[in-house]
Amino acid sequence: MVATSYLWFPVTGMPPAGSQIGAGTTLSWIPSANNWYSGSDWAQTSQFSFTGAAPSTGTVPGTVPAGIPGTGDDAGLVAGAISASDLAFYNIFAPGRNDPTIESNSLPVYVAINTGTIYLNNLLLAGFGIDTPALHPTLDVEGATLFISGNILNTESVTLPSGLGSTAATGGGTIDVGSGGLVEANGTVQADIDFNFMDSSNDVVKLDNINTGNIGASFSGTITDFGDGDTIWLPTIPLISNGVTTTATYDAGNGQVDLVVGGSGGSTINITIDLTGPSLTSASSVLVKHDTTSGIDLVTCFAAGTRIATPRGEVAVEDLRAGDLVETELGGTTEPVIWVGRRHLECRRHPTPQHAWPIRISAGAFGPGRPYRDLLVSPDHAIYANDVLIPAKRLVNGTTIQQIAVDAIDYYHVELSRHDVLLANGLAVESYLDVNDNRGFFANGGGPVVLYPDLTALAWEANGCAPLVVTGPELEAARAVVERFAAVQAAA
Repeated sequence: MVATSYLWFPVTGMPPAGSQIGAGTTLSWIPSANNWYSGSDWAQTSQFSFTGAAPSTGTVPGTVPAGIPGTGDDAGLVAGAISASDLAFYNIFAPGRNDPTIESNSLPVYVAINTGTIYLNNLLLAGFGIDTPALHPTLDVEGATLFISGNILNTESVTLPSGLGSTAATGGGTIDVGSGGLVEANGTVQADIDFNFMDSSNDVVKLDNINTGNIGASFSGTITDFGDGDTIWLPTIPLISNGVTTTATYDAGNGQVDLVVGGSGGSTINITIDLTGPSLTSASSVLVKHDTTSGIDLVTCFAAGTRIATPRGEVAVEDLRAGDLVETELGGTTEPVIWVGRRHLECRRHPTPQHAWPIRISAGAFGPGRPYRDLLVSPDHAIYANDVLIPAKRLVNGTTIQQIAVDAIDYYHVELSRHDVLLANGLAVESYLDVNDNRGFFANGGGPVVLYPDLTALAWEANGCAPLVVTGPELEAARAVVERFAAVQAAA
């Protein structure tokens, strides 16, 4: 398959058709945000004439299906002032190839993809004679998909007309990702290429080429404004490699996340990604989660509460409202939220604080991604394991499941139309069951608030979705699972 070459050409200053462009003439970029899908702004390069005739309207580049590397269109977004002596700039990738380019007159190039999917081979982001990063080009992907099967480049040599030598377009640029956009890079990403998350609307950057065999060469770019609701998808990094569960440690001081992946012979491999975000502050700010295939997702954990699985993605428990739908494990469907109980406890003032201190279930305590990050629950909040419900305090082992002393804690509980099992941080736990009028524990329970609640008073009755187990073989079987995965983590 031979792809058509295109040229982006929304400029002013073209002389009349048939006349020669004089020395020193500058073609000026039309200073506006442009849509990638505007066919009037694209022209086939073979139709362009340096004698002044405006190019004929072409079609939008990027129509080759994904999965056919090397056959899509190359596209270049390049900012800079273009004069007559530099018109060979239009052969930015290589003389004679006539790959599409975009240029401006010292104005930032800003092109938006706002619907559908664009498939490209290589993408160039660079500046011509511009040292200011703010003036480097920006490609905005919102509510759409951009797939690059080749490489994302930050520089290319520009061959000038005969006798004028050559220069370079350099400096990189930015790919904005917002409004549920997906950008997938299948090849190498060079330095000075920045993936910038614009909002927290399930925006995804998928980096297919980051793996343990090409560390440092596959991704040299940066990721900025990474926040709650955003995802970095690494499909070639396994959750477990050679018996070692992949972990992520974030260093706010140098703005880097360090992935530790199991290597051969008991070794580990470190993969470092330059990453910044407004609320990334600690070693636990970036978490590893199992993706939908065999790789991992990187997500953030600075939201105040536990993440509950819903049809629209994971939602912080404190953001759930009556009427919202959540995914259920036993029913295998979705159920509406009836009520979300909430209570702030000052454990220092509690007469028996061990009844209020949370149980921390470490990431991977029940297996890979179960949970995918540490989960805090009240002592009697039930975990669903082996078809039964077990209070978290009955599973404490002193390592991967511990009760921790805290000065204060915020507890939430989600009530559905019927008792069921939710996914909280990837772990199956019970929804709220109102028995013995225990809403008095919660500040918004509709009645007098119990000043010093004894959480052990919560009970399950006949309306529970699964048997409650506090002793016996089912409990021991669940403990055995926890101990097995604790041993795996200790040996890592």
